[in-house]
Amino acid sequence: MEVISSRLLAMSDPREFGSQKQMRELSGMVSEKMQAGAQGWAGAALELGMLPYRMAWTFANPSTLTASGAAKAWTEVGSLWLGIGNAAMAPARSKVMANRSKLRKGRTPR
Repeated sequence: MEVISSRLLAMSDPREFGSQKQMRELSGMVSEKMQAGAQGWAGAALELGMLPYRMAWTFANPSTLTASGAAKAWTEVGSLWLGIGNAAMAPARSKVMANRSKLRKGRTPR
């Protein structure tokens, strides 16, 4: 929220509307989102590619033939799917945290 509110305040100045500074900022915002999206896609694709291998090892344990072992294995499968989502969001999350720390230091986030 800090990053969004700071950028909204910077973009809402009517004296700066359409200026080169605003256009640079908008361009930077879009490019960082595209870059984080591409990195997240690559991370999620890697995790998704490893999913069958990891699931095979999860169910290779003989204890999965019992009720408690099967419940534990399916819980592990659920966490594997959550790992794919976390890998997709990690680049965006790290960029937001970096922008927030820059804002707290008084610099313009990029």
